[in-house]
Amino acid sequence: MLFRSALRLVAEMLREPSFPQSEFDELRQEWIAGMEQTRTNPRSLALTDFQRRLTIYPRGDARYVATAEEKIEDLKKLTLDDVRKLYAQFYGASNSQLAAAGQFDAVQIQKLAAELYGGWNSPVPFQRITNLYQKNAAADSKIETPDKEMAIFIAGLRVKMSDEDSEYPAMSLANYILGGSFSSRLVTRIRDKEGMSYAVSSGIQVPAKDDGAMFVASAQCAPPNTPKVEASFKDELARALKDGFTAAEVADAKKAWLQERAVARSDDGSLVATLANREYFGRSMMFDQALEAKVAALTPEQVSAAFRRIDSSALVTVKAGDFKKAGVFQ
Repeated sequence: MLFRSALRLVAEMLREPSFPQSEFDELRQEWIAGMEQTRTNPRSLALTDFQRRLTIYPRGDARYVATAEEKIEDLKKLTLDDVRKLYAQFYGASNSQLAAAGQFDAVQIQKLAAELYGGWNSPVPFQRITNLYQKNAAADSKIETPDKEMAIFIAGLRVKMSDEDSEYPAMSLANYILGGSFSSRLVTRIRDKEGMSYAVSSGIQVPAKDDGAMFVASAQCAPPNTPKVEASFKDELARALKDGFTAAEVADAKKAWLQERAVARSDDGSLVATLANREYFGRSMMFDQALEAKVAALTPEQVSAAFRRIDSSALVTVKAGDFKKAGVFQ
């Protein structure tokens, strides 16, 4: 009963929005205030600079990475009439998916969904926004943020890969070993052994269908430690590319990676997000089953070979912090 009531409430909110002027004004001001704070925040500045170097589209494109100043400018120009026009032009359920997890009657939920959304047609045809590979140029950027106690280091590059690529399972496991877990090489060295970073990790963001993957690593540290964090990261990256990964590392990573995915599926929120994603791309959970079987069968040679698709000559590094006071990067 609660689930059905929630569906009806969501349907009412989506199909009959009131768009009160007072709430619009309040929300817009909150967003502007939030953007103002990011103008001096090391993490926000570094991440924006990094993303702008790896995602190159003209302003106005949905994929364009805007600066804080540009976002503030756009928000100040935004009117409630703009919001109403966008709603009228784009909102509808012609291409919607409904994913649910928990205890309910599936037949009744499907019937209710059809009742609530069945006649709500989208005004314009749906077109998926693509995420295609763009080769990036190497770069080394430093951003001064005076009087900030923490510094941020970000490094990464574009990789031509989709989640249907034959080496995707091996690349996922390679990143897990390098910086994707609490026992990864980067965490063990930079945080545990050297004590240079409060938080360090790496990730490989591989899109479904499209091939615009992104490898990214980041660390938070005190400004004086930033050069050492960067040096240690580059050393670990070079070692992984040259020597690959050991049989013991691969075996341990496979076990932990598979366990984490099983645990994630036991959480309704995580599961429903996965179900929605699979439905969006015309897949089922058989995709996950096949992926996990491929990971379980990986050899150290396959994992090492896949990671060598990382082209370190195209590495983009961005540092943001009070480096002048720390006396580094001068």
